[in-house]
Amino acid sequence: MSRYTGPRLKVMRALGTELPGLSRKPLGERNYPPGQHGQRPKRKSGFGVQLIEKQKLRFNYGLGEKQIQRLFREAKRDRGPTGDKLLELLERRLDNFVFRAGFAPTAVAARQLVRHKHVLLNGRSVNIPSIRIKPGDRIQLTERGRRIPFVVETIGEPR
Repeated sequence: MSRYTGPRLKVMRALGTELPGLSRKPLGERNYPPGQHGQRPKRKSGFGVQLIEKQKLRFNYGLGEKQIQRLFREAKRDRGPTGDKLLELLERRLDNFVFRAGFAPTAVAARQLVRHKHVLLNGRSVNIPSIRIKPGDRIQLTERGRRIPFVVETIGEPR
């Protein structure tokens, strides 16, 4: 399957929280889940709570189900707390670094910057958002990438 490209505000409403990597829009007045029965309070089981937390990670980082399963298996193999290792693996992705560095307003926009080859990793053009970066890697925007309007706006007014 491919990544989710549908309405992002609806996802945030369904999960019940604002995800900064997914959208800049606030939940606003409609802070209840979408749908005909969204305004009723629902009790969640333990599994339901875990599922929502996993979905928050998936949508915030723009991952598919298989990608998150593969990362979880890798984090589980390593020593130490699995959750901490999983977050470390997610934060080491190139698209996430571009978002955290302030080159893009959302993780979705950062992914697009990488896919369109506007990002240089150690002086080489890359177009794979899931590349893992290491300490000491140099990440910069191309000359053309620095002139993109939303990049200029985002760099001009940091979060």
